[in-house]
Formats: sequence, C-alpha cells, structure tokens
Amino acid sequence: MQPAFAHTEISRYVDIMRTEVAATVDGWEPGQALDVREAMVGLSLDMLAKTVFAGSLDDAVFRRLRRDLSVVLNDVGVRIMLP
Repeated sequence: MQPAFAHTEISRYVDIMRTEVAATVDGWEPGQALDVREAMVGLSLDMLAKTVFAGSLDDAVFRRLRRDLSVVLNDVGVRIMLP
C-alpha cells in the first residue's frame, strides 16, 4: 500500500479534514447564496492538497491544479448527466 494511504496517515487526515470543513462552514453567512457544487469541489480539492499532496506542491502549483481539476470535474458532471 502507498505510504499516503497507510492507516496512520488516514487517521491524521481526519483531523485535517475536520479543520477544513469547519473553516469552510465558518466562511458562510446566514442567507448567503451558495453554489453547493462549487463549495464541495473547493473543499474536496483543499482537503486533497493538505493531505495527499501536503509538502509536495507550492502555492502557485496548487492554485493551478485546483483550477484545472475544477474544470475537469465540471466536464465530468456534464458527461454523467448528459450522456
């Protein structure tokens, strides 16, 4: 099994994910319009960067990866809904 997916690493990821979820939700305001899909994609990519890719991506590379993956995920969603 890859080191990033060892039991000890997965356990560590839980705390990171919990922190990311709390930070995301804390940024929301009551009554605020929210694009849930975009919020979840952003949250997922942030968690991925801080867990699996931690220490291996600088900020500029991460921002580009996040932008590019968001485009890919949008297209995948369209393909799933409109075969």
